[in-house]
Amino acid sequence: MPGKILIVDDDIDTLRLVGMMLESEGFNIIAAKDGQRGIALARSETPDLIILDIMMPELDGYAVTRQLRQEKSTRGIPILIFTAKTGQDDKMLGLELGADVYLTKPISTRELLTQVNKVLSPIEEEEAKSPGKTNAKGAIAVMAAKGGMGASTAAINLGIALLRQTRLPVIVSDFRPGQGSLALDLGYDQSSSFNRLLEITPKEISPQLIEDTLVDHNSGVRLLLSSPNLRDAKYNSKIANFEIIAQRLPQLADYTIIDLGPGLTDLNLRVLPYCSQVVVIVEPAPQSVSQSRELISELSILGIESDQIKLVVFNRIHSALQLSFGEVEELLNLKIASAFSPNREMANEASIHHIPLMILRPEGLTARQINQLASHFIDQDE
Repeated sequence: MPGKILIVDDDIDTLRLVGMMLESEGFNIIAAKDGQRGIALARSETPDLIILDIMMPELDGYAVTRQLRQEKSTRGIPILIFTAKTGQDDKMLGLELGADVYLTKPISTRELLTQVNKVLSPIEEEEAKSPGKTNAKGAIAVMAAKGGMGASTAAINLGIALLRQTRLPVIVSDFRPGQGSLALDLGYDQSSSFNRLLEITPKEISPQLIEDTLVDHNSGVRLLLSSPNLRDAKYNSKIANFEIIAQRLPQLADYTIIDLGPGLTDLNLRVLPYCSQVVVIVEPAPQSVSQSRELISELSILGIESDQIKLVVFNRIHSALQLSFGEVEELLNLKIASAFSPNREMANEASIHHIPLMILRPEGLTARQINQLASHFIDQDE
């Protein structure tokens, strides 16, 4: 059990007493007196656990938790908040931002040790039960710089293509409560099962609970569908829940696809670090390419490299108004992985009958283009 623990607290007495107690139990202790130093040590030392105070000058514990959960190298480190802030709202905020445990001072050293062991034990137990079980690939995000680019259509059809080519389990989800276009596209008008995962605390979201929420589509793909009810947009603030779900979903299938929709919302910024690949959909028009270039630049800041991005051209505008594919690649400094050229009549038929294009016209041009995109992910995994 003993491992490396980072303690971040501006109270010298707390640092000393807690550090000595944990060292006596065999833990290797590193310490920081402020939030910035704590983040730096979390990055460089990769501790097994972080014990974090809230009330610190300049960068408080909430800000530290938020930043650690956003960064790829630190998002998986368990965080135990240990603070004098006893309010229920304070506790809920800490847990929503991604802390695993929220404890209030004063507390006995024995109880603190019990909580430390409890946080660390599930990690070891999970690895012992199913070594190598967790899918390290992470999810595949599908997004665009603006709306109306067909992200939901791309997500479900890519999922079906991956399932048909590999015969491996696939989950498709959209993280867009209040705008559940995937549910509407597939004919699930009243889908609200996702809401149950957003109404509980992040700590309560288990892989089994997510599994029980999935919907079986007749294609064989399993779905986690956001509600199309406009009032359910309130759940967009449950960012910590979405982070846990994004982290858990790849444990349940070989391929997980998440429709993030348009733009870099606060939700998307927090979920993207859990995605190992990103499909960026762009129209071959100057304005769309310009916006996509900004999006790709922001993805780079998040730590998503160019080889993790699959560029897909959604080709539906008049040829006289569009850039050539070569121009798009040059402006975005990325190779095009695939291009969708949906036939308007076929797209309308798919929408009316709630049938994905991969099922409606499995031998058509669009299906072949989607299969080409799926092949990029399959070849990469081999």
